[in-house]
Amino acid sequence: MPYCVWKITSVANEKLPYFKGNSKKVDITFVNAPLDAALKAGEIDEWYYYTHSPSFYATGVDIDVQGTSSQGYPRRNYKTKYKNATSWVYTQGSLAG
Repeated sequence: MPYCVWKITSVANEKLPYFKGNSKKVDITFVNAPLDAALKAGEIDEWYYYTHSPSFYATGVDIDVQGTSSQGYPRRNYKTKYKNATSWVYTQGSLAG
């Protein structure tokens, strides 16, 4: 199952935003293990891999609460914005690194 790890880098206390507009900078590691395994086993080609949520690592990504209705609950929905990311690299395949 794919998973994502966020590491807050913009502030000393590593807490996710509580309110909409309280954006923070994060480093994101996204791992799509089933897709990585299929690529390594030769079950899919690289074109398929890179067009179907490949694993990546990105730094300087903005994260924020998705909407005002989400901010009032203990479980919030978050959105990430990669437009101002400082780096973005794939972790598998010929484009890795």
